Amino acid sequence: MIDLTMFLGVIFGFVLLRGWLDQRAKERIERIRVLEAAIRNPAVDRATVHQIAEQLHGQKPISAARSMALVLAVGWITMFVGCGMVLVEIYDEHPGMRAEAVLAAVVGFAVVTYPFALRELELRRSQS
Repeated sequence: MIDLTMFLGVIFGFVLLRGWLDQRAKERIERIRVLEAAIRNPAVDRATVHQIAEQLHGQKPISAARSMALVLAVGWITMFVGCGMVLVEIYDEHPGMRAEAVLAAVVGFAVVTYPFALRELELRRSQS
């Protein structure tokens, strides 16, 4: 029971971390949109445009591709560890490990499909 609680705690921590990272990304995108709108404004003088451009160029945001690659890697590892645990439980006759193994495999699959599900939702929202 303690192992299951720890496992669920790790999942909960991952969900919290992912939500926090998504919120930061949304705030960063909104800030960049505001700065781009300020640059396009014809009433803004040249010095202000240069300062805004330096702010845009000076930021080093975490690449979305790198963060999604990390999410996929964690998902693949979790999914295959869960599948491996199922095989060990089946062939080595370790009782009581099947629930944790299936849970790990299902959570790994969910994490792997998360980025694709988000992309599909964004496409459907833009088409509506």
